[in-house]
Amino acid sequence: MMLRPGPVVVRGGLFLVAMTSSFAACAQTLGQAPDDGVSIVRVVFALILCLLLAGAGALAIRYRMNGGIGTQGFAQGARRLAVIERIRLSPQVGLCLVRLDQREFLVTFTPTAVLSMQQITPGEPIETEAGDADGAS
Repeated sequence: MMLRPGPVVVRGGLFLVAMTSSFAACAQTLGQAPDDGVSIVRVVFALILCLLLAGAGALAIRYRMNGGIGTQGFAQGARRLAVIERIRLSPQVGLCLVRLDQREFLVTFTPTAVLSMQQITPGEPIETEAGDADGAS
């Protein structure tokens, strides 16, 4: 059984359509009002304020991520710690080559723990658990 709107609902809908179409005739398009109420000075000041807030936010993010403003470009000495290379072995296990001063370390890690850390000599083959240098079985 289909429900059909009654005559009161139809007349009410027609009345609303007629009323809204008459209001559209009274509407003005942008720029035709005698005074729009927003001065160009106010718009420029709002733009400057937004740009200053965006710049301050960018500096705050940089400060939080890098440990201070200018630590990358204006560091007073050479960095002692560097991540040389990092790869994922699986979704939960990663391998990272880290340099500390003149020493290099091979670190195997998960999101919650360090599984192994081995000091290696740069340029020399890495010894595996089986004892061979190239990793082949």
